[in-house]
Amino acid sequence: MKTLPIFLAFVVSSLTACDNNYQSVLQAEKACENWARQGIAFTLEPSGYLESIEYKGATTNRFCEKKEIQYIGYVFDLPDADKPVFADELMKLRGNAKPIQKFRW
Repeated sequence: MKTLPIFLAFVVSSLTACDNNYQSVLQAEKACENWARQGIAFTLEPSGYLESIEYKGATTNRFCEKKEIQYIGYVFDLPDADKPVFADELMKLRGNAKPIQKFRW
């Protein structure tokens, strides 16, 4: 009789763990990219050797990274709202990012 509650708890936990499972790598990647686009937008300014490219664009404080059989969505804190972030500063910010979402296939 004690095994039934344990079995039900296992089934419920495995069902909730599968919420972000996708049919393919491509679907998981697209889902993660859509999630990343919903972050806080900021302007990226080139710095150092990137200044020669004349790139000025907008991005968000979220990004995705492929690891093993999943994409992991990371979030990092921005220093100040409405101020541009320089490319070399972005590398430091991304280094302190925290994993938030998992997109498995």
